[in-house]
Amino acid sequence: MSKDQAAASLSPTLMILGAPIYAEHLRATIKQANWTFGNRPQIHLNQSTGKRTATGSTSAETTPTTLGLEFRGTAAGMIEVLRFHVNILPETVNVICGAEVYIPGGGASVRFTIGAATQTITYLTADSGTEKTATITTASSGTGWQICTVDIEKTSGAFDMQLSRVRVQDESITSALPSPTIEGDSETMDIQEEGSAVVISARKLNFIGADITAASAGSGTANVTVTAMTYQNKTASFSAAVDYFYTVDSSSGDVTATLPAVATSAAKTVDVCHKVIGNNLIFDGNGSETINGALTLTVAGTAYENTTLFCTGSEWLLR
Repeated sequence: MSKDQAAASLSPTLMILGAPIYAEHLRATIKQANWTFGNRPQIHLNQSTGKRTATGSTSAETTPTTLGLEFRGTAAGMIEVLRFHVNILPETVNVICGAEVYIPGGGASVRFTIGAATQTITYLTADSGTEKTATITTASSGTGWQICTVDIEKTSGAFDMQLSRVRVQDESITSALPSPTIEGDSETMDIQEEGSAVVISARKLNFIGADITAASAGSGTANVTVTAMTYQNKTASFSAAVDYFYTVDSSSGDVTATLPAVATSAAKTVDVCHKVIGNNLIFDGNGSETINGALTLTVAGTAYENTTLFCTGSEWLLR
């Protein structure tokens, strides 16, 4: 699940320990903290154990030849050289383990163990003096306080080999942080049409076009249709539709607007603006259906007079 991260910094005073955080700053502060900790992962250990001061196994060398952790003289299995504790945070996904080895010839291995997870890095002559890394997943190692050990082994050759540097660091987190728990996240609202059963209990509404999609706090998605009003201009008689706004020009003669059937128009409206007058605007019910108790409603009025009719499900009323 993605976690919001800030692209720009807040005022430094908001990040000081003990600084007051107001309600309007809460989400921005969380985003900033996510960005900071995600892009500046903690280092558990970054230790130089020494550096080779010369090259070759028998050539003239400066004394001392090394300050590093030296490998055994012959291949004789792994030996532990470092042991320390690391605190793996719950949001950490991967831990990077790296080591630099001086190896003029032959082969060597460095093994990192964190909790229950192990990764081994192999080295050849071409890798001498260059850090190589391996990744340990926290799903394998576990989180919280864990013991980390570093073992080294000469696998081939008779050359002097030294472990020069060791690094254990959380991998940068930029897109897979778990969502923070914010007050109100678990609260839900009931979405329903008036007089009907609850459609779904949801905690988030997504507005997409003319629809509202309700993301369920449990499972499933409910769609609540929101119909936008449509506009048309009329200069002659027409059949009106609900959720329409009409402008009427009666300069050429009476204009009759025939209303839709009440059975399919309950709780809907028809809006008409008599924009240009000259003759009458006449509302005519469907069949024997009535408007304010009459079969028709005539509006002469003045220019730009607006008429809104509301359907109760059994008749039309002037609103």
